Amino acid sequence: LKLQFLYFIGFLRVINMKPYLVVGESIVAPLMAVCLRGAGLNAHLQHRKPAVQAVDNGSIMLTPTITNYLTEDLGLAGARPPGNMVTSYYSYDNASNILMNLNLDGLRGDDSGTFFCCQRQVIERLLLRECEKPGRLLEHENPVKMHDTEIVAVSQTQGGVIVRFSNGKTEAYKAIINVSRDMDAVPLINTEHELAQKKREEIKKVYNRAESAAPFYFDWTIPIPQESWELSQDELAEIVHRQGRRVFVRPVSATELSVCMTMTRRAAVEMCNTPASHYSMVKSYWDSADPITHNLWTQGILPALQDAVRKEYKRVNFTTPTYCHDDWLEEGGRIIRAGPAAHGSSCQPIDVSDAIDFKDCFYLAEHLATNGTVDIGDFLESRRAEVVDEMNSIASLDDISMVSRSKLGFAARRTYHMWTKAYSRGWKRALRPFC
Repeated sequence: LKLQFLYFIGFLRVINMKPYLVVGESIVAPLMAVCLRGAGLNAHLQHRKPAVQAVDNGSIMLTPTITNYLTEDLGLAGARPPGNMVTSYYSYDNASNILMNLNLDGLRGDDSGTFFCCQRQVIERLLLRECEKPGRLLEHENPVKMHDTEIVAVSQTQGGVIVRFSNGKTEAYKAIINVSRDMDAVPLINTEHELAQKKREEIKKVYNRAESAAPFYFDWTIPIPQESWELSQDELAEIVHRQGRRVFVRPVSATELSVCMTMTRRAAVEMCNTPASHYSMVKSYWDSADPITHNLWTQGILPALQDAVRKEYKRVNFTTPTYCHDDWLEEGGRIIRAGPAAHGSSCQPIDVSDAIDFKDCFYLAEHLATNGTVDIGDFLESRRAEVVDEMNSIASLDDISMVSRSKLGFAARRTYHMWTKAYSRGWKRALRPFC
């Protein structure tokens, strides 16, 4: 009886525990909520409709740590999404010279997950369904209704915050975890606090400058070409140009490929304004740098890609800059920032930036479950230092794949990477924390 009484008291404590409010869009918002629930914390989720939905379209390459987190730690092994394991990564220049042949399986540990490619929206739906399962501590409202329940005001209370929504309802929360790309998704607690408002405006300016310099990328899903397809269905291939242009192809299923290409902002605008009948603009854009002679492009991908462009020529995905905010904490720890709110994402063949977002969510949930908001500032500061190191590893990879060079300069860098295997070593270094 005494043991039953203690269990009952513990149950009441959990029921009466103030929840955390997670605010955000895309994959990371439901992931953060699921992580909190997995750590034994109560959470509410406000899943927002992003201003630019194209950011969350396309494919995603999950690293071994992410697949391990999803299947082992969060118990989603029985809900594996449709997708494809990837075991190798090949990189070529436009003249078919091989720059890198990386065995991804060799980077994995014995008990680690796999490199797994699938559609982003598939992962998002999987996590939202997990949020909606009954019998859990997570309360999740229908994402379609979230447009009518925006946060209009946040006020401070003893041990937490009071949030007022646009429908007139108010809720008490222990803290707000903002994983939205929009800093204004969560209003400041004291709108007259000039210092906090000024700091937020400064962060916006720096972020906007970084965003204006970020390249555009297109992401189309096409059927796997049956003719002249020289890769197996578990391999990732990349073609690099000397003018900072890149094409990479990922297998999202046994029958479909995800073709991603980066473009300058000017070229992207021109393409979006081009009539659908002028789909050859894709080929002319790439040939204007140097014609691609690799048959992955000329005989395999290009015909299927042109057909896809003719149907969806206006589809464009915007990269968000890999910029790390100085402050991950606002209002004395009552508003916590994590995930894309901190550093966004970039266009990479293996989505290391997404892996950073996932780690943020798991580490933050683990810390809150162990320490609550005690020392949350110190924890976030140390985590930010780790993120900066991880992002620097990604930035170093752009030396060959995203930098515009003359023919002679590109040939010199290509020879350097081919002989020293510097590109391969850089990818191994960037992937090591996520394998």
